[in-house]
Amino acid sequence: MTVRAAAEPDLDQLAAIWHDGWHEAHAHLLPAELTRLRTRESFRERLQAALPQVRVVGPVAMPLGLCMVKGSELYQLFVA
Repeated sequence: MTVRAAAEPDLDQLAAIWHDGWHEAHAHLLPAELTRLRTRESFRERLQAALPQVRVVGPVAMPLGLCMVKGSELYQLFVA
């Protein structure tokens, strides 16, 4: 697989991957109020704001996973 920069057409699928993975791993650990705030749209907005730092694998508009780098830190990693 080739790692590439994320693009605008990837955002909906990436938001779904991040949302689903986050809820599966975190929702039961955190307050319900925070969980309610973590909508697909909220993940999409965060991805769009960080687009230059997002790398993906998979075809455009159908990525299979993402990673986001913040400075020198691997900030997020989610795979469908």
